[in-house]
Amino acid sequence: MLNININEEKPLIFEIQLSGINPDALTGYLRLEIESIEYGFPVKFDSEKISVVLPPLKNIIHKELKEGEVLKGRLEANGNGHFLNPWSGEFKVISPIKMEAKIYDESNETLIEAPKVNVSKIVSERKETYRKLKENITQKETPAPKKKEVEIKLLNNVTKEDIFKFMNHMGTKNKSVQKVIYEQCEVQVGSDNPKNILKEVYRVLKKND
Repeated sequence: MLNININEEKPLIFEIQLSGINPDALTGYLRLEIESIEYGFPVKFDSEKISVVLPPLKNIIHKELKEGEVLKGRLEANGNGHFLNPWSGEFKVISPIKMEAKIYDESNETLIEAPKVNVSKIVSERKETYRKLKENITQKETPAPKKKEVEIKLLNNVTKEDIFKFMNHMGTKNKSVQKVIYEQCEVQVGSDNPKNILKEVYRVLKKND
């Protein structure tokens, strides 16, 4: 008994011993009987074999074929006024479980193909981004030279630009790092007063020195 997956094509080859007639003079069908209805599929002949390709039965048979159902089949050949029945047998229906998912967009009533997502790649990229961010915050772009003690005059008119110039003077020249330090110090002091932020920046830079 042969198995037929109703979701896929099924190529079949029958080995034969042919004599007394040219294979080019033959025509024939592989016939399947389903609930007293016969379905015929044309075959090809040569001197040693008969070949046929059964299409996916789910696309042809209107009846729902159940897993394990048995179908009767036979091979017919005609030529030069002769009718031949070189094979008959049975086929067992198999229907492997298969599932596909698509997104339905109700706004325009269309189906949208779901993109394939590489989860491991996303996790890896996020880890690398976090590592670089942490590295930029905790390290300077280049080693700072040894500095003399800097006396700071805290003026009431100090500006945000002055604070960035001060960080540059202290050896922290990376613009991205400067921005991160400034924002962290602003949060730490809980104020946008440049005077207070400058004090916190000075404390942080001296600590990291």
